[in-house]
Amino acid sequence: MYSLNVPMVRLAMQTGLAPIIDTARRAGLTSPLREDLSLALGTSEVSLAELTAAYATLASGGVRRTPYNLEAVMDQNGSVLESSEVTSTKAFEPEPVYLVTQMLEDVLDSGTGKPARAMGFAVPAAGKTGTSENFQDAWFIGYTTAIVCGVWVGYDIPKSLGHSAAGIALPLWTAFMKKALVFDPSRNFEEPKGLVRKTIDPESGLLVKTGCPHRRKAAFLPGTEPTQDCPLHSGGLVGIFKRLRSKT
Repeated sequence: MYSLNVPMVRLAMQTGLAPIIDTARRAGLTSPLREDLSLALGTSEVSLAELTAAYATLASGGVRRTPYNLEAVMDQNGSVLESSEVTSTKAFEPEPVYLVTQMLEDVLDSGTGKPARAMGFAVPAAGKTGTSENFQDAWFIGYTTAIVCGVWVGYDIPKSLGHSAAGIALPLWTAFMKKALVFDPSRNFEEPKGLVRKTIDPESGLLVKTGCPHRRKAAFLPGTEPTQDCPLHSGGLVGIFKRLRSKT
């Protein structure tokens, strides 16, 4: 999963800005959002706490919870002196949220977040890098089933960091998560019932043929799963021969 700007702008042109803004609000973003196509590229300014809380809505399967700093303050006898009131709201259905998480898992497994795996971070996780123009801001927001963590790196007075998010924000996130998950282990993300699983070619996004060199199982909403075969590779005995030859 890579940061490809053109497809995102095209998608925004097809859907219009209103659904994008509505989705951001439902996830928990409250800051002003630019009402132009650059919104699809993340050009609106939000705080680290706000953006991390929005990703927490994804981590919880579509349930938005009110962020808080301290869960409770107790005295020496264990009596609660003060506690935070947490409200929960169902913002999204779990099925499409799981599909987003599935895509964001690819960021760490084969995309811009892959260096985390090279650093020894092996647990199931999802996340996204973000680098602003001229490398002035570097972000990585990522989550497991146990913890959501956001990292921002930048200067008070904007100037280039000289590094992308994968090179400067992601290592900080990885180092923290490796230690934090010792106390709160993660597990696989739970797939909601009702989704359809198909084996696809990652390059074309269509159903695999025998000659496809790479394949993966992916979940889809019913009615959105691919029905066409991959046009990039051969099928039948020819496909098997080419696939075997590519491995030698």
